[in-house]
Parts: sequence; C-alpha cells; structure tokens
Amino acid sequence: MSRQKKWVGLTAVILAATTVAACSSSGSTKSASTAAASGGTINVLVVADQTGPNKTIGTQEALGVQAGAAYLNAQGGVLHRKIAVTILNDVGDAATATSLVIKQLAQNPAKYSMIYPGEEGTIVAALIPIVKRDSLYAVDINDGSSGCVAAASCPTQFSLSGAASLTTEAPASFFAGKKYTNVGVLSAQLDFTANEATDIQPYLKKAGIKYETASFPVSAVSVTSEMSQLKSGGAQAVYAAAFGAPIGYILQARAQLGWNVPVVFDVAGASFNIPALAPASELSSTYETAFACMAPSSNLPAIGLISKYAPTTQDPTVPCNQTASGWDSMMLFAAAAKSAGSLSATSLAKATEGIKLTNGTATPLADYAAYCYTGADHENACQTGSDFVVVPVGKIANSKLAPLS
Repeated sequence: MSRQKKWVGLTAVILAATTVAACSSSGSTKSASTAAASGGTINVLVVADQTGPNKTIGTQEALGVQAGAAYLNAQGGVLHRKIAVTILNDVGDAATATSLVIKQLAQNPAKYSMIYPGEEGTIVAALIPIVKRDSLYAVDINDGSSGCVAAASCPTQFSLSGAASLTTEAPASFFAGKKYTNVGVLSAQLDFTANEATDIQPYLKKAGIKYETASFPVSAVSVTSEMSQLKSGGAQAVYAAAFGAPIGYILQARAQLGWNVPVVFDVAGASFNIPALAPASELSSTYETAFACMAPSSNLPAIGLISKYAPTTQDPTVPCNQTASGWDSMMLFAAAAKSAGSLSATSLAKATEGIKLTNGTATPLADYAAYCYTGADHENACQTGSDFVVVPVGKIANSKLAPLS
C-alpha cells in the first residue's frame, strides 16, 4: 500500500526511544550485517511518522515495535541479548525518510540488526533500494506496490502483508452476496487508495458484477460530482477507497444526493474512526473492511500484551492493526533469529524464508494469523482474504470496533 506525499523539508526530528541503553559500533556500511551481529545490545531502527500527516499510523506502529521489544526483553531477549529501539521521524514523507536513513546508516553503519522501514507503502518503496544496498534485515508493514513479490528485489526484506489484492476479496464477496449487478468504485487519487480501487475490479468481474469508476484529487473537499457520476451509471452500491477526511466527504455527498445505497469503505478507511468523520445521520448502510483483530468478537492475547509492554498509552481510537504490525515485526524477527542462531542479515533472511509462524502461546501474534515466505516471494504467503471481513461501520473503542448504538 502506498500514499502520495507532498515534499517536506529535510528537517525531521530524530526521536530516540530505547528499551535499554543503545550501544555504539563502527565499521563500513557493506559489513553492517556482520558487525551488528557481533555482540552486545541488539539495535532495531524504526522509520515512522511521529508528527506529520501519517502520525496516527506511525506513532502506533512504532509503539508496537517498542512493546514487542520490551516483551522479548522480559523473556530474556533475543539470543540472550536485549533489544534497543531507535525511531526516526519521517514526517510522512518518502524523501525525508530516505535522507534520514542514509544519514543514520552513515553515522552508524554497523549498528542495526533490523529495520522497520516506514509506516506506509510509499515510504517503504523508497527505502527498499537502501535496505538492499546495505544488506539490512527488514520487516515492513507492506512493500509499496508489491516491491518484494520477487525476492531478488528484496533479498533481506520481508512484508507482513501478502498480495495487496487480498484486502479487496471480502468487499467483492459482500457485493456478490447481496446480488448487486453494478457497483461504483470511488477512490482518492493516492497510490494507497488507487491500488485498492484497481485491485477489487478483477474480483467484481469474476463475480459477474459490472462496475463504474470515479476518482477525486486529494485536495478535494467535496466529492458530490464524483458520487453523482456513479449514481448516473446505475451503481447499486459504492466501494470507497479513501483515507482520512474524504471518508466524511463521501458520506456527505451520498446524503446530499439523497442516494441511499450502501457504501463499503476499504481497509484504508477502516484505519480511521469513521463515526468521528461523519454525523450519525449519514452512517446508515455504511460498512468497512476490517482487520480480524478489530472484530468485536476477537480475543487475541497479543493485543493485551501490547498494552502491557508499550512505553506509553496506546491510542484507543486507532485500530488494533496499527500497533499489531509493529508488534508482529518483532515476533518475526525474534523467530528468525532463534531459527538462524545468528543476527547476520543473510542468515536471518534464510531462516525467514523457511519459517511458518503461527499464533500461539510461544509466539503471540496480533495482526495476521500466520506468516510464511519462500525463497522466491518475500510477501506473506500465509495471509488470505479471510483475514479481513466487511462489517457495519462502528466506533473504535480500545482499538476494536464497537456497535454504534
């Protein structure tokens, strides 16, 4: 998944948050993976927005990494070594993220055993060449626009997510189950949302559903004309790929048109507390594509562990999958290190390719039910469409969905 970002000046603040005191090391960038594995504290580098437009996501992902590190430290560490986490604030900008990481690695070329490279896809995609060049072991929330499907492009980098299109399987099934024959597909002109608007189309076609498409610029404060276009095309429901304030604009436009068709928001939309973006009168027949951990019935022990070990209070209005991705990245890293018996990036990558990590007492997972990879594909092959579900829009309380009533 990815999002376009405006250019932001390269003056981002570097925030450091450690679970134990970090140690310094030296050496060339080319030998970073070997030197980082030589002893002492294990250092993990997180690149995530802390103050910019993506801070709602970035702060929670970083919190999840920190909680995972603290949990592992409480269990004795990884390979009997404690973990320290350093956070770089990319202010939601790919150019800033790239500049900060290059500078950090130049100053500390042998320090980091793992990197969590970016809070969302555009930034991850920008950092893939640096991760590859410096042979860093990396675990990301997603790999940009499927940048790590071919493992050769990301030899030491792995994505927690599987194929991006899997997030659209559930809404397509929802429309098919309702016997709709024409669905409107509306998206913001962002890589993040445009990809999902495109990904759902083959599923709709397979189900025999005709679809109308429309998009609107990021700067738009009204989408009435775009919704009117879909209405004129005969759409019986709308799949909306939107992020942030446009969620409210879409529901507002539906009300203004007096067009009482269901609207199903994508995973991006479900990343927000939708009832906070629109009045209650506009929320009827509104659905969202939620992660499994958001379902009211979910009871994942790892979610409670994140709250226990996080250094600061988790934002209860942010979906659980945001902190979960940071947490699971640490669980995957720890499992790979245990299997490899080493912290060298090549050893960790080889171990990850042969791993199948499932949720359990020994390794509590919070995002997806399982993780597995191959030597050819560094996206999560264990993710399936069943990891997502379409549910009536709800309010987010304690990082899970709750009925509006």
